[in-house]
Amino acid sequence: MATIYDVAREASVSTATVSRALRGRPEVLPEVRQRVLAVADRLGYRPNRLAQALARTHANALGLMLPADISHPFYGILAESVARHAIAYGYELVVGLPALPSVESYVEAAVDLQDRRIAGLLVCANSKTIAEYARNRRAGAPPLVALGCLPDVDVPLVTADEEAAGHELTQHLIDLAHRRIGFLGLGPEEVRPSGREHGYLRAVTEAGLPSVLRGADRTMEGGREGAIRLLEGSPGLTAIIAHNDAVALGALRGLFEAGVRVPEDIAVAGFDNIPQSRYSIPALTTVDLSAEEMAQRGLEMLGRHLGFVEGEPDGRLLITPQLVIRDSSGPARS
Repeated sequence: MATIYDVAREASVSTATVSRALRGRPEVLPEVRQRVLAVADRLGYRPNRLAQALARTHANALGLMLPADISHPFYGILAESVARHAIAYGYELVVGLPALPSVESYVEAAVDLQDRRIAGLLVCANSKTIAEYARNRRAGAPPLVALGCLPDVDVPLVTADEEAAGHELTQHLIDLAHRRIGFLGLGPEEVRPSGREHGYLRAVTEAGLPSVLRGADRTMEGGREGAIRLLEGSPGLTAIIAHNDAVALGALRGLFEAGVRVPEDIAVAGFDNIPQSRYSIPALTTVDLSAEEMAQRGLEMLGRHLGFVEGEPDGRLLITPQLVIRDSSGPARS
């Protein structure tokens, strides 16, 4: 299926120009619009109607772009918090979602959302996706603030200090005498390790311990399968750190199926402190990356750029993570 990227490349224009040309925006030159329409017709491209429906025109609104996979509770907490704080500032919230779990689909939906009558935009996705979107923003686009990532582009952002989170959680397990700690990291689609993984690597290196890395889908099933692979490939493992709480909860299931006790045989920990982490058996040790504070600080930063919050616009804010120790992490077995 052709994407907006394909049309932009063939027509030698930006994705933003493609989006505006397909909607008949007056700032697009007639000859450019005809070229875009001809290429779109030849490639069989159809605009992302889902994103357009989710991003209807609102004069007094802020936009929030989320990833395609919003099943993880972190995104629900973030969206609810952004909406609540936006209302307190007198704004509605318009949420955009990509139709497909790809960088191209996200950029297409974000470009469509930015072209609506929104005052400003909060964008939440991985670093690669945000960087690609930032490179495709048109001149005069509404101000944006990135949430939850550190993209390789100069954009205002609010995110948790994920490297510090990874280091603190790993050090917690090292302090409990764990000497072989596995990490279920991002899947192979990611182009570089996350800050959480960097923090883990720094902690085990400082302690003179080996790193044991395995890729996993960022889902409960990915955690279940990843934990089983770690058991099979890493004899002597005494602890597992998962990229997020959903993966960690899946790992708990995989270890249970394998007859491994947590934390007596293997300790398990994750990141995000989602509500479900309190109710697992055993309750999950995790790091709270504070979606609530991220939403509040992100809106304050956007507000300073728009003028509805006092103060000079700032660029980057790292939120300090909080280690939450529960039952799933205990001393290493003898």
